[in-house]
Amino acid sequence: MTPFLEIKDLTFDYIQQDGSTSRALSGVSFHVNKGSFTAIIGQNGSGKSTLAKYMNALLLPTSGQVLVEGMDTADPASLWEVRKRVAMVFQNPDNQIVSSIVEDDIAFGPENLGVDPDEIRRRVAEALQDVEMGEYRRKAPHQLSGGQKQRIAIAGAVALQPECIVFDEPTAMLDPKGRTEVMKVIRRLHEKGITVILITHFMEEAVQADQVIVLDEGTVKMNGTPGEIFRRREELEELSLDVPAPVRLAHLLRQRGIDVPQSVQTNEDLVRCLCR
Repeated sequence: MTPFLEIKDLTFDYIQQDGSTSRALSGVSFHVNKGSFTAIIGQNGSGKSTLAKYMNALLLPTSGQVLVEGMDTADPASLWEVRKRVAMVFQNPDNQIVSSIVEDDIAFGPENLGVDPDEIRRRVAEALQDVEMGEYRRKAPHQLSGGQKQRIAIAGAVALQPECIVFDEPTAMLDPKGRTEVMKVIRRLHEKGITVILITHFMEEAVQADQVIVLDEGTVKMNGTPGEIFRRREELEELSLDVPAPVRLAHLLRQRGIDVPQSVQTNEDLVRCLCR
């Protein structure tokens, strides 16, 4: 099966004001299968957000390749098709909202694609339902909470009907309630078949993925399932990364002689294990 997204030996250098270069990514290689849920983690400055911008050709490689369903993002002839397939949701929802009415904001993308008005109305209604914001369709975005604004930004991406959505730290600026709301929406979209790529620094979010990629100083340090990655607790700590709280607690319980499987990743896993 051909992967949905392939990144092959990707390298990128930023050009500084004095003409010197600073390497942000070096030899990054991995692939993402269609319909999967991939989380990318790493400390600040590891290259996560830079990497995200390659996935729909907002940046182009200094060397290497980024392929979306076999299309090279560096090929100008493929740019339109790549961006139809891969949508982006960024960290700050205020930077993504362009209209003074919620439903107008969600319609903005399809309108710019020349979608038929009747089809736009259908897409807006469906996107609002997907993010559970239908009752707010006539509200002004500034009247919404941070989590609600981010769900509107996600609805705007959904209305484009992409095959993949890249979320670049979408919960970083939200309170716990807002983070929970947004992650619920992301999981629902994944269940509907959308390929999800989530960049996050919350390990409790990363553990929900099928695949976890760990970046450090612009290189891939680990790549595997959440179970494989979060068992390497000491290596993660060396990279200044934590593990999900249930994984950490399970480790402490094992140290005290309690039989807790290595497979424990979530609160639900731990509760089931301790109540058996």
